[in-house]
Amino acid sequence: MTFKGSYGKGSVDARIDIDNLNLSALEGIVPDVSNLKGSVKSGIEIAGPLKDPQINGEMNITGLEFKPDLFKTPFTGGNASVRFDKQHVFIDSFSIRKDKAYGHASGFISIEKGQIFDIDFSAG
Repeated sequence: MTFKGSYGKGSVDARIDIDNLNLSALEGIVPDVSNLKGSVKSGIEIAGPLKDPQINGEMNITGLEFKPDLFKTPFTGGNASVRFDKQHVFIDSFSIRKDKAYGHASGFISIEKGQIFDIDFSAG
């Protein structure tokens, strides 16, 4: 993982690149979840005032597996493709398995002035 940038006077200008983050490293940080597996690859730029930063980039998650404490069996086979474009988070695809069931979702979240403005998702 590399981080380049600056922070000061209420603004940020940074780039974060992740070549292959093993999600198991986050297991103790993510509450109520165990057996966290998978990997993340991303390139994200963050610029502007901290109260309303512009975020651009992409993130891909592959091989996602996790077991929420509320369930006896894990979710497996998860993959996601996410893009960030200034004031939007686009979930181009998200898929996961739970036992014999399979789910897929896509959609977007619009953000204006640090607040969620619109959410649109479809699932199958």
